[in-house]
Amino acid sequence: MDIYAEVTGKITAKLREGTVPWHKPWSAAPSNYISRRPYRGVNVWLLDGDYESPYWLTYRQAMSIDGHVRRGEHGTRIIYWNWKEAVDEDTDEVKRYPILRCYTVFNVSQCDGIDVEVNNVEPIASAEEIVCGYMDAPSLKVGGDRAAYSPSTDTVYMPAMGTFESSSGYYSTLYHEYVHSTGHSSRLDRSMNRDAYSEEELIAEMGAAYLCAISDTELTATLDNSAAYMDYWLGRISEDKRLIVQISSKAQRAADWILGVRSAPSRVHDEAGE
Repeated sequence: MDIYAEVTGKITAKLREGTVPWHKPWSAAPSNYISRRPYRGVNVWLLDGDYESPYWLTYRQAMSIDGHVRRGEHGTRIIYWNWKEAVDEDTDEVKRYPILRCYTVFNVSQCDGIDVEVNNVEPIASAEEIVCGYMDAPSLKVGGDRAAYSPSTDTVYMPAMGTFESSSGYYSTLYHEYVHSTGHSSRLDRSMNRDAYSEEELIAEMGAAYLCAISDTELTATLDNSAAYMDYWLGRISEDKRLIVQISSKAQRAADWILGVRSAPSRVHDEAGE
C-alpha cells in the first residue's frame, strides 16, 4: 500500500528535523482524589490495579464529600512515612525519626455519590473498525496506569480511554500494543527476546503510525513519538544501514495482519532480511 511508503517517508523526515521527547498520552497515575497529588514510591505499585479511574481516597474522605464506599468493597493498603521530632537525652539535640503509617484507600469506582472527571475522549468510528476487525486479537484488559503487551498471557493492558489526552493518543497507543501482539508465536512469530527489544519497539511505533494513517486518525502525535523512539534506538544500532527497510517491512506485515491481510511474505520481505 502506498500509504505505508508515505508514512515511512514522513517518519524519516521527522528524524532529520529532530525529535520531541516521548511522553505518555494519558494521565492515569494513581492520585488522591481530594488533593490530586500523585502517590509515590511503592504506593504506585500497590495501587496498580484494574480500576479505570486513577483516583483513590480513604473511607473518611469519601464521607466528607457526601460519598460512600459500596458495601462489600475491599480497600487497598498503602503506606505513608511521617516524621516525629524528639529531644536526644544525651545531646539535647532535636532529632527527627521516620514513622511508618498505613492507610486503607478505595478507588472512586468502588464508591457511590462521587463525581469523577474524565477527559472528553470519544471513540473514532474508523479506528474502532480496525480494532474490532482484528480477528485473532489478544485479550484486552482496561484500567490502571500502563499500556503493555504480555506475550506469556497474550494480553494487552490499556489505561481507560477517558484518561487519555485525545482520541488519537488512545488509538495510537492501542495500535502500538496490538502491533506488539502480532509478534506472538501464534501470529507472525517475531523474536521476543531481549536482544530484539529495540527492533520490536520500532516495529510497534511504525506499525501504529501506519494504522493511524489508514484509520484517518490524527497522525501528528504518533509521528512525533515514532521519531523519538527511532532516534533513541538508531543511536545504538546506527551501524545497521538496512534497519529502516527491515523495520518498515515488518511493521507493514504487522499492520496487514491486524487488517486481516494474511498473505505470505513477499520478495521485498525476503530482501529485507527476514
